Amino acid sequence: MHIKNLYHAGQYNFPGAGIITVSVSGNLCAEMILKEHFNK
Repeated sequence: MHIKNLYHAGQYNFPGAGIITVSVSGNLCAEMILKEHFNK
């Protein structure tokens, strides 16, 4: 199911476990939000 404007970042999402990969997950999510909302 897709919910508009709902994003997930963290340990239980891709990429998974560990502090570094959680940081990468947050960064990827932030980049996705910026692309979808500000590059139109």
